[in-house]
Amino acid sequence: MKFRHGIAAAGCVLFGALIVLSAGALLRQNFDRNREGKDLEDLRAKISAGSSRADPAGGTSAKDRRTPAAVYGALKKQNPDFAAWIRIDGTAVDYPVMQTPKDPYFYLKHDFRKRYSLYGVPFLDASCDLSSAGGNWIVYGHNMKDGSMFSTLLQYRDPSYLKNHPAVRFDTLKEFGVYRIAAVLKTSAVPGSPDFFPISSYAAWKDAGAFRDFQSRREKLDLYKTGGDIRREDRLLMLSTCEDSGNDGRLVLIAVKKTA
Repeated sequence: MKFRHGIAAAGCVLFGALIVLSAGALLRQNFDRNREGKDLEDLRAKISAGSSRADPAGGTSAKDRRTPAAVYGALKKQNPDFAAWIRIDGTAVDYPVMQTPKDPYFYLKHDFRKRYSLYGVPFLDASCDLSSAGGNWIVYGHNMKDGSMFSTLLQYRDPSYLKNHPAVRFDTLKEFGVYRIAAVLKTSAVPGSPDFFPISSYAAWKDAGAFRDFQSRREKLDLYKTGGDIRREDRLLMLSTCEDSGNDGRLVLIAVKKTA
């Protein structure tokens, strides 16, 4: 299997909106969905116990004064590959985010418990450095037909959806983070394509030229103007999923970390 800048090139064919399943595969998908759904509810219960979690506006209630490590530490202990938690209020996006630098695409087809799964788990690009105070976050997730994982991201092709769901919560073990969506892109994962967006190369800015390249490509691929501004000093959260209207297409959201 060949890989192209992020999710495996074959990932969209196998798991995207055009998937054609045999009876056996349908049974497997239903089994994975039910099993993973229960496991995810158990994980959500663990982090919600005694914690309200910060709201999309960036506030934290008096009820929750725990550190990120205290809120998510049990998940890290359960699976050392746990890197963060992502949530978009009012949507199905409410998932752990994994990272395995030595096997970057492991969670493309494995669940939180490391069992084979058609659904996988959202995962962080291997280029992202969790120990760094700077850099950007790049997260991949499947576009599943049942609306789970990152299928919701395709709704952002409609500007009104962004208006109603403008923020993404992304918590690491070091910090609670709220990010405002500043760009919605329709891209291609095929090098040489006019719509190619080398997302994995944007985990950090090597120099001013790299940021200029990012901005040039982003402006070209913007589906519409959001009114959001992106600066080199901003920490960005980029979310990517399959989008089937183009050649090996991707829908990419770019969000800017909200500062106090």
